[in-house]
Amino acid sequence: MAETNRPVTNHTGATNDQPEFSSETITISVDENTPIMTAFGDPVAAADGDTGDTLTYSLPDNVLLLFSVGTNTGQFSTFAPLDFESTSSYVVPLYVRDNKGPAGGADSIFDDSIKVTINVNDVNEEPAIAGDTAPDVDENTTVVGTYTVSDPDPADTHTWSIDSATTDENQDGSLFQIGSTTGVLSFTNAPDYEMPGSLADTPANTYQVTIKVTDDGSPPMDETFDVIVNVVNVNEAPDITSTGSSHTSISKPEGTGPSDPLATYAADDPEDDTLTWSLGGHDAADFTITSAGVLRLQALTDYEDPRDQGTDNVYNVTVQVRDSKINAAGSTNGNADTDPDDSINVVVTITNIDETGTVTLPGTITAGTPVTATLTDHDGATSSESWQWSRSDTAGGTFTPISGATSNSYTPVAADVGKYLKATASYTDPHGSGKSATSAASSQVAVGNRHPSFPSTETGMRSFDENSGMGLYIGDPVAATDDDGDSLEYTLSGADASSFNILGGSGQIFLKSGVTYNYESKSSYTVIVSVSDEKDDAGGPDDVIDDTITVTINLINVDEPGTVTISGMEVGGETLSASVTDIDGTVSNLTWQWALAASASGPFAPISGATNNTYTIVAVDVNRYLRATASYTDPQGSGKSASAVTGQIAASNNEPTFGVDGVLTREVAENSGANVDIGAAVAASDDDTGDTLYYWLTGSDASSFTIDSGTGQIKTKDGITYNFEVREFYDVSVNVRDNKDAAGNSNALRDDTVSVIVNVADVNETPVIGTPQTAISVAENQTSVLTYMATDPDNSNNEANDATNTLTWSVETADDGGFFEIGSSSGVLTFKNAPNFEDRQDAGGDGVYNVTVTVTDNGIDGARGASNHLSISKSLAVTVTDVNEA
Repeated sequence: MAETNRPVTNHTGATNDQPEFSSETITISVDENTPIMTAFGDPVAAADGDTGDTLTYSLPDNVLLLFSVGTNTGQFSTFAPLDFESTSSYVVPLYVRDNKGPAGGADSIFDDSIKVTINVNDVNEEPAIAGDTAPDVDENTTVVGTYTVSDPDPADTHTWSIDSATTDENQDGSLFQIGSTTGVLSFTNAPDYEMPGSLADTPANTYQVTIKVTDDGSPPMDETFDVIVNVVNVNEAPDITSTGSSHTSISKPEGTGPSDPLATYAADDPEDDTLTWSLGGHDAADFTITSAGVLRLQALTDYEDPRDQGTDNVYNVTVQVRDSKINAAGSTNGNADTDPDDSINVVVTITNIDETGTVTLPGTITAGTPVTATLTDHDGATSSESWQWSRSDTAGGTFTPISGATSNSYTPVAADVGKYLKATASYTDPHGSGKSATSAASSQVAVGNRHPSFPSTETGMRSFDENSGMGLYIGDPVAATDDDGDSLEYTLSGADASSFNILGGSGQIFLKSGVTYNYESKSSYTVIVSVSDEKDDAGGPDDVIDDTITVTINLINVDEPGTVTISGMEVGGETLSASVTDIDGTVSNLTWQWALAASASGPFAPISGATNNTYTIVAVDVNRYLRATASYTDPQGSGKSASAVTGQIAASNNEPTFGVDGVLTREVAENSGANVDIGAAVAASDDDTGDTLYYWLTGSDASSFTIDSGTGQIKTKDGITYNFEVREFYDVSVNVRDNKDAAGNSNALRDDTVSVIVNVADVNETPVIGTPQTAISVAENQTSVLTYMATDPDNSNNEANDATNTLTWSVETADDGGFFEIGSSSGVLTFKNAPNFEDRQDAGGDGVYNVTVTVTDNGIDGARGASNHLSISKSLAVTVTDVNEA
């Protein structure tokens, strides 16, 4: 509540004494966590000089949330929980009144106040434990869980222990331990679900323990926490029991295979689960294992062809077993899984044995063709080989050695045809010498050579277009077949054999050099093609022809194009004549068309009206190409055409030319007058003697000049001002004609043109004084006279000075010039000394001073080359006037 406090003052003659506290402040204390409405400290009382007054004590509204005070006693009490760790001290005002005014009348104004400091005393408080009250723990493990402590006193440290009290909740306390500083609760020995050790009168695998935490406060405080631990059954993995050397290091000879057990494996499972065997390791793919644990190889082993990863006949395989259950919390049967539970590494070594070699022969044996016997021995490389071939009339008969046939290769001779062969090898292998192997009987030895022949599908007909050239292949080769695949040799004979050639190795007939094949002269030829394999029946060499075939070669009549011939001089103004011939015969329905193009390859544009076999060359044809095209009918039919193109048409008249690819330049000095020659004439040349040339100007600046039409001399023009500072160059084109076209006929067309840049040469020009005064009056006793202004036409901005041209002012000494001075760059004219009207110094003695002012540029001529300074002067009469002086 808000209070009004009246100062305590005892007024003389007052009927009431006001109460007052003995001091301005007081301190009291209270323990934290003191129950609400508990009085603490002594009453904070005020004194009142009036016997019998009732005093009233009160606190502000915001303080009443934490504390209360006895209305008539000043006794403080708690009104809310106090926490030292949150707030350790409070300062509150306490008010008192006697409910009377100074005159003794009733009022509600408080008479005095005191600042009360309330200190909260720190008291040690109990810690609190947090954690799982009923955790599940897998059998065969010890850790139960970690428990945590919270304490209102943050500075306290804590110690964990198993409660020593024997209670129903702590019957199994002796079976546990807890980290004194970590709060980690664990079994002293891992529990076994199948052999429970609980002492509690509860289910066999439920354990009861009480844990305790103690702080180091004063006095020490502790807290207990009851925990019920449930031990959970866990599936236990099987264990392989067959681990002796007979199961881990196995040796077998090569040839051991799937039908040969290598070892049988056994395992123990605490739950008697059904076990599954499997394999792992680098060489697992080379083995199998049965559900009964019997290990076998997948395939027959070969010492010389090892399949193990190291290719050293040492196979590494891991035998694995599982009960197909997860080894974790769950029922006795566990949850399904496929991970192995136990394994054992097994090394299987394959040993080498002495194996018999093998001799093999090709499936088909032909007389005259070499036969090679091949010896193979699984035991490795052979050496010291010797051979013997033998023959027999039957595959199962007695074989007789063949004299001289003592190599692994043998070529059957005629005596072997229809008989059978064997090859025997004597040799040494990695197991030692004295080894021998004989092949099985060969197939019956076949005849050595079969002759070629032309197949029935060969028609013996060929054809080609007339007029074909040398080397053309005529149809497909006239080829024979040979069952032996021999190289064949072909030749030509017959009445027309001299008109053709044939490729000896393929039977391909082709055209011969020097022979003309013209349908109109001869339309068909006949030749004989012969073939030989150049062997006899036994495969021996001979040159007898084995087969022949007659071949008819027909020419195909071809529609042959006509030929156009153009005659006459290919020069402007001349007449050309065209004619057409056709090898197929006489032409009819003949029409003509002449055409024109810029190049010999076209495109050609028809010339209007030029439809005769003759044509007169005109000017437009010069330097171009003409084509004459004939359209006609020949013995092959209608719609035929033929063309010829001329060379480049020459001119009968040569046009004048400037002979310049780029731009010409000329120069004129600025301010030049009219009709001044500008540089050399811009003249063209003409190869035709006697031609008169005519020149004229065009272009954007042509109106600024004139040109001599007979010489090409460019000149300045009347009325044109050539000012470098305004314009530095002009662009014109000079044109020329000889008044003839290319054919020599009269015309007025331009023959050539050239661009000319006329540059304006800079010339220094006299500056101009812009100050108009020629007379002026100035008062005596001052120096200022006049500021002059000047401009220079040579400056781009037409001002007195720029970066190139500057103007300099000076005073002439004649007349009264000696009395003046002028700023050389500013143009400010002043008396050197202020004039005195009463003491006239001018030459005339009349007070009028005559002075001449000159301005000079620093100009140069010819693109700012040679120095040529120019100046201008102006006179001024300065009258000095009288001034009233004190």
